Amino acid sequence: MGKDMWPTSFCRLEQAWSGLVPPGLAATLRHRLALSGAPPMVLRVAFLGGTAGAAVAVPQAGGGVELIWLGVRASLRRRGIGASLLRAVRTTVPARPLETRWNPPEEQPDHFGALMASAGAVARPAGLVVSLSPTLASHQLAALQARLPPAQGELCDWAALKPAARAALRQALDRAALDQGAIPSGLDPFMLAPACAPELSLAWLVEGQVQGWAMAAWTAPDRVWVHAVYGLAPGRRARQSLPLLIALLRRQAMRAPEGRCGWETPDHQVAMLRFIRRRAVATGARLMPRLQARLEPWEMSPPSLTTPRA
Repeated sequence: MGKDMWPTSFCRLEQAWSGLVPPGLAATLRHRLALSGAPPMVLRVAFLGGTAGAAVAVPQAGGGVELIWLGVRASLRRRGIGASLLRAVRTTVPARPLETRWNPPEEQPDHFGALMASAGAVARPAGLVVSLSPTLASHQLAALQARLPPAQGELCDWAALKPAARAALRQALDRAALDQGAIPSGLDPFMLAPACAPELSLAWLVEGQVQGWAMAAWTAPDRVWVHAVYGLAPGRRARQSLPLLIALLRRQAMRAPEGRCGWETPDHQVAMLRFIRRRAVATGARLMPRLQARLEPWEMSPPSLTTPRA
């Protein structure tokens, strides 16, 4: 079939992922889509009774559309399937900007970036994905914490927060947004909590007021994805965040000591990226600077599924 002759159609998620996505990764993607709070746009190219390629995109609060996942069967790449899928997405939402998260390869041609550009879309930096063992990392980070000045405050389950503490935090976040000091996008605990596990949702209290939080979710029986570890106090965020992360890792380790924990740090969080790179070896972390659509590195297999190609 010619490069411009791949018909696309809307479909269910299960049809789009059939034969392209391992079950564990499908569960992770489904969780990410649930967090978006908007119905996804799912398109596929059918071929010989199966799926040759598919794309999943979701509308964003700011009016744009984010490409969450794009996959093409390895044996059918370089035939224009990816380009056909992107054209179909653009045709469906012609007036809305389309973007995705993607770090280009350093020593190879950036085919995916070129594909996005040809569709009038933008591939923004994806940041850094960290994958680590909760057992080893919690031990090493606790040793680091012991060398730092003690953090004032105490841990509390998010579900156990008193209504007054919740209301005060909501007001503080709303005031910060009005003063152009809003927390980074995607870290609002009130938006994250419903989709995260209660036992992995924590708050850091100082004199009864919430000064930090950690939110994570199980994406598989032994896999945890961290959506937020954040401290409100400038200059003390590391001291507020570290106890939260350690407690979260310990709770995962109690249930799945041999599991993996991961998160993504955006490219603009320079201080956090510097901290992660310094501590990567000591904590046994694996760093994944290249990723497509925020997928956990330990679930990105086989390799043929990790690099988008048209």
